[in-house]
This record gives sequence, structure tokens and C-alpha cells, in this order.
Amino acid sequence: MEAYVTQEDAFLGTLTVRETITYSALLRLPRNTTKQSINETIENTIIETGLQDCADHTIGNWHSRGISGGEKKRLSIALELVTQPRLLVLDEPTSGLDSASAFFVIQALRNTASNDRTVLSSIHQPSSEVFELFDDLLLLSNGETVYFGEAKMAVKFFADAGFPCPSKRNPSDHFLRCINSDFDCMTNTAMTSGEKSGTTNVSCLKSAEIREKLLHNYQRSTIASRTLATIRDIPITVSILSTFLAGLCIHYLVMISSIRTTGPCNDLELFILYVYLQETYFMTSDQELWFIQEGHILWKTSGSKARWWEQLSTLTIRSFTNMSRDFGYYWLRIIVYIIVSFCVGSVFHDLGNGYNSLLARGSCGGFISGFMTFLTIGGLPSFLEEMKIFYKERQNGHYGVGIYILSNFISSFPFLVTLSVSSISITYVMVKYHPGISHFIYAALDLLFAMAVVESCMMVVAAVVPNFLMGVIIGAGFLGIMMATAGFFRFIYDLPKPFWRYPISYINYMAWSLQGAYKNEMIGLEFEPHDPSPGSPKLKGEDFLTSVLGISLNYSKWWDLAVVFGMLLAYRFLFFSILKFKERAGPIFQTLYVKRTLHQLKKRPSFRKPPSFPSKRHQPVHSLSSQEGLSSPFH
Repeated sequence: MEAYVTQEDAFLGTLTVRETITYSALLRLPRNTTKQSINETIENTIIETGLQDCADHTIGNWHSRGISGGEKKRLSIALELVTQPRLLVLDEPTSGLDSASAFFVIQALRNTASNDRTVLSSIHQPSSEVFELFDDLLLLSNGETVYFGEAKMAVKFFADAGFPCPSKRNPSDHFLRCINSDFDCMTNTAMTSGEKSGTTNVSCLKSAEIREKLLHNYQRSTIASRTLATIRDIPITVSILSTFLAGLCIHYLVMISSIRTTGPCNDLELFILYVYLQETYFMTSDQELWFIQEGHILWKTSGSKARWWEQLSTLTIRSFTNMSRDFGYYWLRIIVYIIVSFCVGSVFHDLGNGYNSLLARGSCGGFISGFMTFLTIGGLPSFLEEMKIFYKERQNGHYGVGIYILSNFISSFPFLVTLSVSSISITYVMVKYHPGISHFIYAALDLLFAMAVVESCMMVVAAVVPNFLMGVIIGAGFLGIMMATAGFFRFIYDLPKPFWRYPISYINYMAWSLQGAYKNEMIGLEFEPHDPSPGSPKLKGEDFLTSVLGISLNYSKWWDLAVVFGMLLAYRFLFFSILKFKERAGPIFQTLYVKRTLHQLKKRPSFRKPPSFPSKRHQPVHSLSSQEGLSSPFH
């Protein structure tokens, strides 16, 4: 089994470290695993990654501080260790960490590798202490292998090539400076400084020349021959296990370390070179990871081994716990809804049954069906955070798309019911709507389904535009169009027919919701004139609906409610389809991205000659080596 840890950490900040690991274990461990075994695995993982002190602390989000960056990175590793993978691949696990935190993260990885596991990681600019923990080292420059072998032999390799590492310098810094040819313009200054300091006898070469010499030496070295021979001896079907590294190796300059011990997979790191030369990528499908090359499935592995209903219950409980603890997810909206409901109830207090109450009742219903549901857009930030976690877990095959959508709806349903019932209870009593329990239930269901539709719309927006600012703009614009064509600001029969009336008003959830609300309120009521006199006729609500609002009474209000519920299902299905399409189309776009990246590499500044005209960007800079007075290939 293999596991992949992304560079970006994505967690539910309201959960504790132990809870996060527990939910990950329940989603992925085999179905026949006992509860005692699961608990032992969780505790062993916490100890292995050194998270004992913060195991019961919340991870932290926008309103709570939580654990540190190094602890979050170790938690990301722990989430993948619960399945006991033989191969663990990490993308820059020390990014954004200080030297002490980075050391403890790599130390935890080394402890992991001591349990017959192979650990592969891309590392940028490691400290000297971190570098000493490496077993094997791969240096890439401009897509070519400069060195691939034991880390402790890299210093000797550079020294034999004529570029020894200064005694007071971090070896990794020295290696990167030798193979990075972006700053060759500093060579002239280094030579000038050398002449002034009287050290002109030390060779001063451009990085491109150093790189070419290192490539030449490596390709003709016994290290390269031994590596290629090992690759040929290992079956090709096994080497596909390392295709996770295909995305890591396309960087312009990457240092990859392999921390390993003797075990069943102790040579998998030797496949990096093979994988890099292939156009191999992976995609997720249901509970499996598929590895594809040139349109053919080379290999696939199972993701989660838990039953689908176990995944559903685990996801539902986890999502409900997060929603309950996150004040900004639903609780803040519930408070705002209650305050707004009191305001609406006071503005439209006791409308009565006069002619003048007809328009007021319509305005109140329009506000509830329009602006009250518009407030549901406040859930977009939470949806965006959840989508990050979904993409991360989905790539590792934790669960399916359908299970995620269903669990999200089930966990959010109690909060939506609380929102609708609390709001309708306040406005219904204060405004004195049409009396009767059936009318109250309909009003609550109408608002509930409308809010659920808006939440589904925001999920679709979050899936298409994973950016908060753009999501709010698009979501607000979409809901604005829905309100404009709902039949409140302009009656539906007055809307222009070519587009706004047909088909927009018919696929507008707010139009059906508002029509149902009007029918629920008007049908069965009679309204008296402002100055009643003997014999003055009363106006029936049905007549007002048909003659003034232009609402047909050929179908009942429950049909309007059913249409809104159908739109809820349609938007959820659209959300499902978008996620599935992104999964299917992902490998195609990834292939195009890799080809474009490789094409752009040829246009790097290191491949172009410096301009003939003076430029501040290309002004030479004094090298650190010339200031230190140390021997270096740069001076």
C-alpha cells in the first residue's frame, strides 16, 4: 500500500488531533478490523509521529489558535500512516517551517522508515542537520539527473568532479548553487572580486559549465551504472508504484531525499529516474487510484477498505461535529436569521385582513423567499474549506463523491431545519399569517428547501471557482438574477418571453418558492375594503392571485414545493457531475500542464544569453564565497 502527503495541509480546524486521526482510520482501515486494533493503530501512530502532547488539542481555525505548523505537518503524515503504507511519498514536508520544526518532521520520517517502510520526499533547501538524516539523494537540474545515490557520497562526488564543498557550508546549499544556472551573471563580479583579493588562481566557472561537467561525470560514473542496472532488474509493474513522483519531478530544481532501511520495498526510490522519463500520471475513480500512461491503465490500487455505509456514517458524524463546533458555519447564521426575523416581524406586525394588507403580505413573502434565502450565501467560505479537504482525501481514495455529497446533506439538515423553523416561528406569529398548522408546516418546508437549494448552488460555485472572492461575486450575481425573475419585482407574466420568462423563470427555484408561499398565504382568506360599508364586497385571496399576481391555480402549492425539492436534487446532481468531470478530465489537463512546463523550461533565463544593453536585473552581485574568503567553484 502507498500513501502521498501533499505540500498543503488541509484539516477541519474544529477537530482535535486524535479525532482527525480516528476519522481517517475509520474511513480507510479494512472492514474486519476490530475496534481494539483501530485504537491501537491510532495510539501507535500518535506516538510514532510525536504528537502525544497535542493529541487532545484542536487543530485551529479562524477563531482558535490551535497547534503549530510543525505539528500540523506531522499530523498530515500521521493521517497516511494509519494504513501502514510500505511507501510514503511527501511533497516538500518542511515548507514554511523553521529549522527546528523541519528537523523534528524529518526525524519523525526517519523513525517511520525504521519500520520497514520507504520514505520518498522532495526537499528544498534543507539545513545541515536535516541533510545528515538522508540516506539517498537525487539532484535534478533542468529536468536532468545530476546525482542519484547515497547522500553521504554526494560530497565526495562533487569533490572528485572538482567542486569541493567548503568546510563551513551546508552541503545542500553548495549542491544547489552548483547546479542552478539562473545567476551566471554573478561570475564576472566574482572574478573581479577575486582579482582584487589576490585569489585569481582559483577557478571561476559559470553554473551552466559546472552543471554540464557534473552531468558528464555522473553519466559515466559507476553510481549511474549501478542505478540503471537495478532499474532493469526490477519488474516494470512494480515500478509503477512510484508514479506519485511524476508530479514532483517536473520542478526546475528539486532535491529529493530517500530515507529508508532494509525492507521489502527498499529499492523503490530507484524508480524515480524511470518515472520522470515517462508521461505517467494518476487519477482517482471511486475507491481506487488508477495509473495511466498513453491512455492505458498500467496499474491500480485500492483506496479505502471500509464499507460504504461505514464511510457514510463516519463522514456524517465528522461533518456534523465540525458544523457544531465552528461558530461561523451555522450558529452565526442562526443568530442573524433570528435577528432579521424579529426585524421583519416588527416591520410587518399584525397586517390584518384589509385591502391594504395584500401588498404588504406579498412584500413580506417576497422578502422571506428572496432576501432570507440570499443570506445562505454566507456558507460559501466553509464550503471552500471543505472542498480542500475533499480533494486531498479523494486523491488518496478515502471515499467516493456520492458518499461525500450525501453525508454533507445529512449533517447539514438539522441546522437548516433549525434555521427555517426558528425564522418562520417568529415571523408567522408576529405578522399573523394564515392560521393553521398545515400552513405553518408548509411555510417552514418552503423556506427549508429554498435554503437547501441555495447551499447546493454555493457548492457548485465552490467546485467550479475555488476562490472566495470570485465565489462570492458569482454566487451573489446568480442569486440576484434569481430574485429579479422570481415574480416579485416584476410579475412573471410581464417578463420578456424570449429568455427571461422562457426558460429562466421556469428553472428559477425562487419563482416556484414564492408562488407556493403566495398560495399558502392567500388561498382561503377574504380581505375587506379599507372603509367597509354595508354591501361592500370582500376580495378573495384566490381572485387576488389570479387577477393581480397572474398566478395559476391549476396546480396546488404542494406542486410548487415539489418542484423546489426537485431543483434541490438537480443542483446536488450537478455538483456530483462537476466533481466527477474534474476527476475524469484531470489527467488530460495534467498531461497538457506537464508538456507546457517542459516547454517553458527551455525558455528559462539560464538558456538565454544576457542582453547586450545594461539592465539592473542582470547587474553582477558579489558572491558570498568571495566575501567569506572560502574556496568555491564560484570563487
